[in-house]
Amino acid sequence: MALNFKNLNGNRGGGSGGGFSETIAIEFKEVQVKNARGATPEEDVLVGYLLHDTKIKGLQYTTDAEGNPTCEVRVKVKDRKGKVQGKGKSALEIFDLPKRKDSHFPVQPGGVILLENAYFDDKAKVFFDDKPGAVMTTWLHVATRDPQSAFETAHVGLPVSVGPEHMTRGDNPEPRQFRYVAIPFKAKQFQGRDEFAAIVEEFLKEEPDNGGGRPCVSIRAIDRKDPSNSGETMIYMNFVPGENGAEGRMETGEEAVKRFLNDPRNAEWVGNIDVSGSEELDEEDNIPLKDKYFFEAIPMFRFKTGTKSLPSMNDRGRDDSEIFQIRDEQDGQPVKRNDGKGWLMTSGFAVGTLAVGRKEDSPNSPWFGKKTWVQNRFGEFYLRRELLTDNLPANVREYFQKKAQERGKLMLEEITSRRQQAQQPSQDQGAQDDEALGFGDPDPSYGRGGMTPR
Repeated sequence: MALNFKNLNGNRGGGSGGGFSETIAIEFKEVQVKNARGATPEEDVLVGYLLHDTKIKGLQYTTDAEGNPTCEVRVKVKDRKGKVQGKGKSALEIFDLPKRKDSHFPVQPGGVILLENAYFDDKAKVFFDDKPGAVMTTWLHVATRDPQSAFETAHVGLPVSVGPEHMTRGDNPEPRQFRYVAIPFKAKQFQGRDEFAAIVEEFLKEEPDNGGGRPCVSIRAIDRKDPSNSGETMIYMNFVPGENGAEGRMETGEEAVKRFLNDPRNAEWVGNIDVSGSEELDEEDNIPLKDKYFFEAIPMFRFKTGTKSLPSMNDRGRDDSEIFQIRDEQDGQPVKRNDGKGWLMTSGFAVGTLAVGRKEDSPNSPWFGKKTWVQNRFGEFYLRRELLTDNLPANVREYFQKKAQERGKLMLEEITSRRQQAQQPSQDQGAQDDEALGFGDPDPSYGRGGMTPR
């Protein structure tokens, strides 16, 4: 028996690429400033701790026995003269981090800072130490200011994704966008319906104290011998309206699993979940079906983007979901659109950081997404069904990682080609500079770098 993966991937409609720099997250420790009365951008130093693995040469993520980060880094900003866009705007400086300035609030020790376009310069001079070496960055972004706050947190060093903004259905449509963070280190294999149900129910639990959004689970089936044959679907918790004026509630994990298994539209998936525990021999390979295919559940959280962070509310029209748009595939090949014009696109996943918040006057309100950063803009981009976990067979992991690296390389080639074309001057227009092309400049939605809950 062979699984029909074409029907398992939901509804279908209409080495790293860059490598030299990444956007990395650090835990704020302190700043060392040359002049206590004002910023000296070329001299001031931010000191913090690296919060995740990175491919930047000269940096290595380490922790102590309690899991606290121990790789101390010193950070300096590069010359940004002429790169700050917008009348009356200025970039967030290292000097500003622990201070209140306009919309920026002080960052406390333990806060999370994102360093955009960061790399290690082993010759960079640090004014308070004879030993050279520092991380150089172009832009600073504050993900969280206070580690004790109940209103902001960040999910760091995990696969993240952002979907396109869309309008809801109904009589009163409104703009909506979803942001995702996957938790692959908690993923579990399953064999048989009972094990599937127990694992998914376990994953479908809200975690408001940990900055969790709406829990959801990705379930996938992979042909161990040919990883290009794979299928994936999502299981969500639905809202249950109250009756007779009573307040509604979210489904329990048990209710969500039961609904999924009983939905006729999921009949093929349910049949294949049963295959995951089957001892029946495969006709082609003469091995039990449960050994021919790899079945796994990966927990995730889904967040609504905060209203003021929606692309439609951005005065420059920036949409970070565009970074995650990759070509969808079937049997390892890109899928053409139904009209034959171009490729079918989907939202991929890449390792990065997701900053979330909730209303300060409502500590029990749902968490919403504020901003998502990709660690390597031209690094590994995965289809949702290709996310790496420790459970994957070695050949499957190698195949998925190679595909993800190829996508990052393709992104770099495509944007390089567009830049070269745009820089070819016409008779009445000179070549555009990097800022006009929107390549490598900062996300403007944070102004001076402060991120206030929205």
